[in-house]
Amino acid sequence: MGGNDLKMGKFSIQNIQKLTSLKSELDYEKAASLFLKLRVLEKQDESYKPIRYHLRNLIKDYEQKNWADENSVTDQQVKENDLAEALVQAENEFYQKRKKLIKS
Repeated sequence: MGGNDLKMGKFSIQNIQKLTSLKSELDYEKAASLFLKLRVLEKQDESYKPIRYHLRNLIKDYEQKNWADENSVTDQQVKENDLAEALVQAENEFYQKRKKLIKS
């Protein structure tokens, strides 16, 4: 996993621990994606452990605040989450293709 995989604006490795909360569905999806990527890196380098732990807390807080009460989840919120999930997936695919092109 190259350095570019971990650069996502405010979600760059250097900035993650400065975040105090996730502000949108896009933030949430980026955090969830990065959390999974860091699981692999954490096995190779323990220094990622506190970053991943912080991300987990941000994700849990966002879920509790925005998704815990099923009765208050709106159709618009579900649509925003679906769009954010698709955007993050497309971004991840772009980085993977770019990485392959650079290596070849």
